Amino acid sequence: MRSLHFFIFVISAFFDNSHVFAFSFSIAGKDSVSPIRVISSNSLIYSGAEYAKTYTTASGNPFFRDKVMNGWVGYNQNRYLDILIQYDIESDQVIFHEPINQIRISLVNEKVTGFMIDGHHFISVNDITGFLGFFEILYMGKRQVLVKWFKILTRTGTEEGRYVSYSNVYIRDGNTLSQVSNKKDLLNTFGIHKKQVQQYYQSQRMNYKNDPAHTAAMLVDFAEKNGY
Repeated sequence: MRSLHFFIFVISAFFDNSHVFAFSFSIAGKDSVSPIRVISSNSLIYSGAEYAKTYTTASGNPFFRDKVMNGWVGYNQNRYLDILIQYDIESDQVIFHEPINQIRISLVNEKVTGFMIDGHHFISVNDITGFLGFFEILYMGKRQVLVKWFKILTRTGTEEGRYVSYSNVYIRDGNTLSQVSNKKDLLNTFGIHKKQVQQYYQSQRMNYKNDPAHTAAMLVDFAEKNGY
């Protein structure tokens, strides 16, 4: 599988109201030099801190998936295959469950180039100041469709807290990365071909509100197959 490196140079705040950022983009052939299946006690993947997050009483959890899952991680110039990981999307941390001492290790964000968990491929996004976050990549072509996942702990009065999950969708096109907040934003990204893409959207009876990320990926795929 081809892996990606994104280097983003931001000229607006990360959550600027315009939702559009100028950046430069490059792709590396691999996000790891050598695949590793057997982890020894002196492996570079141990170069993180023990994950010791304090939990409060709440329904749900801060993770992308509820349970520990098998996946891979690009880390320290290596790709570690078939390892147990979790992704804490509240803190934006990849957690490695090491098999020897059975402890959880929080991997250093700046050393993680990408990872796969439950069939979802995430890449590391950085700007000139450093690490910005892990983004799921849904479509890779002339344009890219990216998703940033979040979880926040909410409380109302004296009620038990609960974790709420949400996500933002982005489309990278040329030298811009645009946040897509609604159908209008999505269609506007296609410029002079907006009408053709809208007709396809309607013919396929798509509903942006029901599935923003995959709707964006389907429309980008349609546009690129038709040379838009």
